[in-house]
Amino acid sequence: MIIEHLKAEHRYDRLAGEELRLTLTALSEGRCALPLDTIARMLRSFLECLRRHVSTEKLMMEALLAAEAEEREIFA
Repeated sequence: MIIEHLKAEHRYDRLAGEELRLTLTALSEGRCALPLDTIARMLRSFLECLRRHVSTEKLMMEALLAAEAEEREIFA
């Protein structure tokens, strides 16, 4: 279940990243009608989600490595 949740978050991140890429491309080409404040919020939100996901996955990896080192069942 956790793996499926992470996969869903990664799909969302990819879609959000693509939307941000399109927005920044349009901005660089002078075609973006969004206010700069809105674009800044999009960027901050995207980066915050990525930081949270990286932090969560790092904690999960540390827990898995600790369990393996202690020879505990990982997926019992």
